[in-house]
Parts: sequence; structure tokens; C-alpha cells
Amino acid sequence: DLQSGALLISFDSNGEYRSSNAEFSTESGTSDGTRPSNWSTDPNANVWFKFVAPSNGEVEVEAKVYGSEGYMQYARLALFDAQGSELSSVNHIQGNSDVSLSAENLTSGSEYFLTVDQGNGESHRRGTFTLSMDFVADPHSCISELWAIADGNWSDPNIWSDTEGGSPISTIPCDQSVVHIKGFDVSFSNTLPVTVKRIVIVGLASTNTRLSIISGELNVIEKIVTSGNGAKLKTNTSSTIRVTGVGGS
Repeated sequence: DLQSGALLISFDSNGEYRSSNAEFSTESGTSDGTRPSNWSTDPNANVWFKFVAPSNGEVEVEAKVYGSEGYMQYARLALFDAQGSELSSVNHIQGNSDVSLSAENLTSGSEYFLTVDQGNGESHRRGTFTLSMDFVADPHSCISELWAIADGNWSDPNIWSDTEGGSPISTIPCDQSVVHIKGFDVSFSNTLPVTVKRIVIVGLASTNTRLSIISGELNVIEKIVTSGNGAKLKTNTSSTIRVTGVGGS
């Protein structure tokens, strides 16, 4: 029930997650973490979940606690980024009321932490709940052409620009992106699968150009193209790269 052991939540292809009815419980929970801004007391019996944002966008979370969906009372929620900054929180309403929150401007590939608690300190108020989550992608966040402008990790929005040699634009590649890597060393390690349209790796005589797939799954819709001296695509046994289109080398 501690944040260090948070349960990983994965969204389906529609950006949805639905637990089974009354799948989770605060019955054996312990107090963990600081008090979120909208909670009336410190944590009582909170349990933790985590997820990786599949794209830039917004998440909506609901804990259901009535009838077949659970019997926990005084449910409350809070959402944090990986650095521990609070993004959203909501206090309990009344005993058997469902509770929900939402948070905008989540960043593709970033990890987030959700905690669910029973807001009344009496132990007999603890119980089961059903969790549902919906991720809504920002329709304007996917850039069709992205260039690496520095060495670094694929998930770092500061290494990508929409022009060659341009300034960072605080986004990362997505399923509509043609990704250009020219003269830089980019490493890929992601918890969830990532999809892009095409990858173009161009080597330069003066410096290494490399895409290293360290861990996770990278899917390429069209093809991977490499050209020039020193252009490298590197994988290992902890990673998977799939090309679903035709062509590439």
C-alpha cells in the first residue's frame, strides 16, 4: 500500500481502464505520504497506483464505492507527478459517495501516481472500491515531423524540435510523427509501448548518430531508414522494435 510499491495501471487502445467491481481495498492500508491540499486530514489507509501517460492529454479518475462496486466510506483521491508535485486532489463528500478528479496537461511518456484513501479515521469505514480511469489525448499535441536536437532519452521533451537544429518544443514523438535523428545519440526506454510513423537515422562523419532501444517496445508504422556513415540502430534482449509497414533498413 506504499507509493514505492504502487500498482501499475495500463490503458487500453481507447485510453480506458476499468477494474473489476470492488477489486481494490483500503482494509490493510497504512498512512503514506503528505496531506494533499484538498484533504481534510493526513492520509489514513491510502493505497497507490501509477501509470505512464500514453500521450499528451488529460486523465479522469473515479473511485466507486456503492453497492456491488464497493463498501469503502469517505473515499478521496489525489494525483502526483513523478517528482511528488500535486496535480489534483479531492476530499470525501459523504459516506457512500463515489468521488472523481481530473488533471490536464499530462506529458506523454511521463509517470504519474494516484492515491486512494478512506477519509474517516475509523477502521470500520475502510473497504473495497472500483477504479476507473479515462485518458483523453490532446488532439493538437502530436507533431508530424520531429528532429532530435541533443543527445538524451527519447521521453525527454527537451531533445525534440519541429525543425532541424531548432529550439525544444516540449513534446515527444507520437503515432503521427516522422522522427529524424541526425548527429545525435538517442536512447529509448519506456514502460508502455510507443508508436511512431517513421524513423530516419542519418549518420555524419564528424559524430555518432545512434538510436539505442534499451528497454520497452517501439512500433514503427511505415519504415526505418538509415543512411550515411555511422548511422546505428541498436537493440538488446530487453527491448522490442516492430515495423508494421513495408521497407526500411
